[in-house]
Amino acid sequence: MKKIYLLALFLMAVAPLTAFAEPTTIGSEFPTLGRGVRPLGMGNAFLTMKGTDANVLFYNPASISDFGNEIEWTTGFIPPQLDLNVKAIQLIKDVVNFKKDLNKQNTDSARIDTFNNFVNSHAGNFYGLDVTMPMIGAHNRYFAASLITDSRFDISFRNRAFPNFEIRSRNLAGVALGTALPLFDDTLSIGVSAKVLYGVENEQIITSGDILNNNFDEFKWGNWKRGLAIGADVGAKYQIPDFGQDWIDTLQPTVAVSYQNIGQTRFYFMKKNGGPTNLPQDVSAGFGIHPIIGFVETSFMFDFRELNMNEDFWLKLNFGAEARFPKRLGMRPAIRAGVHQGYPAVGAGLEAGPFIWNVAFYGMELGQYTRQKASYRIANEFSWRF
Repeated sequence: MKKIYLLALFLMAVAPLTAFAEPTTIGSEFPTLGRGVRPLGMGNAFLTMKGTDANVLFYNPASISDFGNEIEWTTGFIPPQLDLNVKAIQLIKDVVNFKKDLNKQNTDSARIDTFNNFVNSHAGNFYGLDVTMPMIGAHNRYFAASLITDSRFDISFRNRAFPNFEIRSRNLAGVALGTALPLFDDTLSIGVSAKVLYGVENEQIITSGDILNNNFDEFKWGNWKRGLAIGADVGAKYQIPDFGQDWIDTLQPTVAVSYQNIGQTRFYFMKKNGGPTNLPQDVSAGFGIHPIIGFVETSFMFDFRELNMNEDFWLKLNFGAEARFPKRLGMRPAIRAGVHQGYPAVGAGLEAGPFIWNVAFYGMELGQYTRQKASYRIANEFSWRF
């Protein structure tokens, strides 16, 4: 029984190794694969960004044509990219105390009371941990490729009348390949990408009855949903002509569209227990300007994501800005800010030789309408290019 009481702590600690049977109310996040810390620092607006890092493969493959002719390699394997909401750290401490309190109880009724008190103290809260490892990638102006793992682990406490908490773990690993074709003197670019993914997932609602009856069979490896999927994305990006106007040429106005997970990325192959949940398709459009102000390169972007989804308009809107400063003493800093689903986002980055560091703080919406239920998260990544 002692091991059972440690379940929640164990799952939080090994989320990348866990992967999902009973539906929960936890929603999806976009992109479903390869969400980057740099874009999150500018409100997750990234569709019109020029190809300057590996994130474009997962946001808009049309930007691949912006890379240089030489092949550049990148890795973020050690340490992995982390993205978690601020309250998740406190939850781990509370789970440790919860385990100690359970060990002190000698009757089932006392254990139920302890469980209910623990759940009720967290009711209405959502805790998430994402671990992304772009193990190795390569790109130039003709192609981009990445070997990646992406694990997302969430716990939600929602119901005081019927104390329970929801656990969902979704894990993807595979390879993504993309290419882009520049047209009309590089003003228009059309890109495509394909991905082969192995998914492992589990989704459960834990009640006091599960605790008392030691009912955690669904977490045994044989009961996890598993399967192999093949998916595809397309994107286009167009820099608007200047029509002979210097100010338009300075602003470099750009429009972009992307269609991710065309027809849904379905886990047709190697299916176990029905296979993982399909990755939903996402249609997005964006507009941005990219002027150079003095010696500072800037970008101001608006993205309208998930246009095919039936949800509040403000949940679809992401906008942000980035300022990239000149290199000094071998280091090039950047600052970012934006709005993501109606909540603020800020970020910073630093390039020093082959080393790249990005950090972001941003809010996201857990409800069906903006400003209904906020979750504030921090994200950090270190990567290397060579």
